[in-house]
Amino acid sequence: MRLAEAISWVSQTAKIADLDPVRAERAIEMVCNHLLRRTGVGRKTGDITFTQSDETIDIPTSLTDFRPERMRQIYITTTGTYKWQSIAPRAFATVTEMHINSSSTLAPNVIGWATPADGIVFPTPDAAYTAKVIYDPPAIDRLEDDPVLNVPDEYVQEALWYGATAAVDLHNQQAGYHTEAWRRFETYVDEIAGLSADTGMWEGREGMT
Repeated sequence: MRLAEAISWVSQTAKIADLDPVRAERAIEMVCNHLLRRTGVGRKTGDITFTQSDETIDIPTSLTDFRPERMRQIYITTTGTYKWQSIAPRAFATVTEMHINSSSTLAPNVIGWATPADGIVFPTPDAAYTAKVIYDPPAIDRLEDDPVLNVPDEYVQEALWYGATAAVDLHNQQAGYHTEAWRRFETYVDEIAGLSADTGMWEGREGMT
């Protein structure tokens, strides 16, 4: 759904004729981000390459909407002994200290981020590896002139009907997140989360074939 359509939809649903578009957009973004984080319904994937003897990594320009804090899983996909090995996220300072204390080379199993585009892995890769990263996109894709929501269409209407409508309740701001509409939104999110795949950080090879 396009953002302009979502704003119009929320305005009509909330029955607020003069609803501030900026307020509506913020409500939509907050509600959709909440839905994406809790359920993983909009998750995306991309590939990151690790160069032999180089512990630093650069995010490909193709992953324009990737952010480390939205990462769900990252694991090696290169065929061989370490295929499917998970790479655990750690603080950048922690990974840097690992390199200070050890010069070992092997398939990376830890990653830290200095910025959203620059990271560091440990151990230093002993060969070239490719890793698959799974992440949640931002709620709104603003890379186009006409922004769109990154939530699949089949989940958007309920999220806007209950969540965004409650969030823009101008007549009852203090109780906005305690209204029946908000409770229904949280129930809806819980139902989706219960049906979707694991929404946490993958910690091992179990379940992978």
